[in-house]
Amino acid sequence: MASRRGFSPWWARVVLLALWGAFFVFNLGVLLLFFAWHWIELDTLKSSLYELNAVYAPYLGAMLLYVWGSWQRAGTGKVSVPFWVAFAGSLLWNLMVVFLLMFVDNIPDAMDTIKDTGALFAWLVAGAIGYYFAQPEGTKKATAAGRGE
Repeated sequence: MASRRGFSPWWARVVLLALWGAFFVFNLGVLLLFFAWHWIELDTLKSSLYELNAVYAPYLGAMLLYVWGSWQRAGTGKVSVPFWVAFAGSLLWNLMVVFLLMFVDNIPDAMDTIKDTGALFAWLVAGAIGYYFAQPEGTKKATAAGRGE
């Protein structure tokens, strides 16, 4: 991980991605808790989510694109950093949908909010979907990776 000279570039990227991702999740959690505790209304939640997206999407989105665009799948059979990043983004995405279904007062408003936030935070999961599902199946690398080799 760290040597006497500091972090390797790979570890530096992992640490920075973890830092940005953790604060994004924390800030998103604060907004969702405020809504769940009825400290803010649905309109305020929606506008706050738009603002949070505007703050994080350019930076965290660029980091996520780097993860899926530059890091290769580990050929050793081990689960790699891109998988864990994709897993965390997918988990966050789906938990947000469940949260909105549970805490918005009625289903039509919940579905409307899910539609809005789904489009707003598409950058969280789009890279993961492309990384794992958009590779042509005919390539040797894609075929081997699909079998877990």
